[in-house]
Amino acid sequence: MAPFYVSLKIGGNYAMKNKKLIYIALFAVILVLIAISPIFSVQEIQIIGNNRLTNSEIIEIIEFDTGQNIFTLSPRAARNKLRQNPYIDTVEITRDFFSRTVEVNLVERVVRGYVEHGTNNFLYIDREGRVLEIRSYMTERLPVIIGLRPIGGFVLGEPLNVENTGAFNIMLTLTALFEKYEIDQDIVRVVLTDENDINFFYHRINVRLGNNQDLDMKLRTLKEILPTLEAYKLIGGRLFLENISVEPFFQPNT
Repeated sequence: MAPFYVSLKIGGNYAMKNKKLIYIALFAVILVLIAISPIFSVQEIQIIGNNRLTNSEIIEIIEFDTGQNIFTLSPRAARNKLRQNPYIDTVEITRDFFSRTVEVNLVERVVRGYVEHGTNNFLYIDREGRVLEIRSYMTERLPVIIGLRPIGGFVLGEPLNVENTGAFNIMLTLTALFEKYEIDQDIVRVVLTDENDINFFYHRINVRLGNNQDLDMKLRTLKEILPTLEAYKLIGGRLFLENISVEPFFQPNT
C-alpha cells in the first residue's frame, strides 16, 4: 500500500499545479482583454490649474491621450514626468474608472522677475528664486534684478546659486512685496549692488530704500503716496524712503 500512497500524492500535486497554471493563464487573458477592450478607453482628460502650459503640452508630457486604455496610465509615472518641467510646482493625477475620466490637477510656478545673465539673456525667476527658463527677451512687465552675483551655472527648476545671498533674500522679499501691493508690473528694475543702498525704479521714479530694515512698511508707504506721484511717472525723479520715521521726500527731475 505504501508505494500506491506515494504515487497518489504525486498525482495530486500535479493536478494542483495544473490548476494554478490555468488560473494564471485565465488571469493573464483577462488582463489582456481589459487592456485592449474599448470599454475602458479614456473618454476625457480634465486639466485644471494650468496657465503657462497648454493642455496639449501637458498631454504630450505625460504621453497619454483620450482613446487609450485607462488601466495603462500610471499616475505616478505621469506625475514624475510633469515634475521635470520647471514650471510645475505640484501635481495630482486621478482616474475615474466609471466615467473613464483622467483628472490632472496642478499648480504652476509663476515668474516674479528676471535676472540678467551674460549678454542679453534673462533668467526667469519665481517667488522662491528658482530658475524657470532662460530667454533673450522678457515676456511680461516684471522687474529686472541687477546686482546678484551668480556662482557657476544654473539648473532649471532649482534656486539660483549666488555669492551674495543677502541680496538674493532681499530680492525674494521685494518681489513678494511688489505682488502684495500690486505694483509688480510697474517696477522696471531693482538694484541690489549695495545691500545698504537698495533701490528700484517705479516707471522712471527711483525709489531709495536704504537697507533691508522695515521693507514692508516702506513699500506700504510707497503704495499710499503713489497717487501723488502719478504725474511724475514719465518725468521721473527720486523718492527717498530710507527712514520711515520721517516724511518721504520726493525730488523730481528737472
